[in-house]
Amino acid sequence: SKKFDVVGIEKAVLPTLEGRFRRHCLELAAARGKTRSGDFALNLNDCRAGTSDDVLGGQYLLYHGCQYEVVPSILSEGFNPSRAGERNGHMFGRGTYFADVSAKADTYVDTIDARKCMIVAEVCLGRFIVSKSPMSGLKTSTEDNNHHHQNAAFDSVVAATSEEGGLLDHREYVVFDGAQAIPRYLIWYRHEASCGCSRCQLA
Repeated sequence: SKKFDVVGIEKAVLPTLEGRFRRHCLELAAARGKTRSGDFALNLNDCRAGTSDDVLGGQYLLYHGCQYEVVPSILSEGFNPSRAGERNGHMFGRGTYFADVSAKADTYVDTIDARKCMIVAEVCLGRFIVSKSPMSGLKTSTEDNNHHHQNAAFDSVVAATSEEGGLLDHREYVVFDGAQAIPRYLIWYRHEASCGCSRCQLA
């Protein structure tokens, strides 16, 4: 199993992206209301619940792993779903991928000066569909409906684990509009000497 040693946490303060994110969340909230996907339980804590922003709802803190070279552009311009599949494919559509398990996101993070950098993002899922099989050609239906949320069939994809009837060891969450997520923290860390992951065992 993976073992991490956190060496630093940076809070991302991004006023321009914040305004875009909040507007998009409000649009989804107005169009969707309280959204669910049948009996599928996310079992995640809504990071806005019980706050003055509870009117938005459906927002979750998730991990995003990527090459460090793209982190500056994410902080300045936001997540860019059009880059999906450049390195790791797009099994569940051409979007930006997140995880609720840090070990999953770590798979996609490279090492810089003996450290790694993972993003913790706030993600607005909106109306999600559950995928239990590959859907690589999937596109958000907002693209096909001129960004009219009221007419869109879904806003995000939750890829299910094998225990949930899907394919994965850990869930993946996919959004197709960069405004649906915003970086909140950069987590700087390294693998502990006792880490038992395959990469450390081979090192």
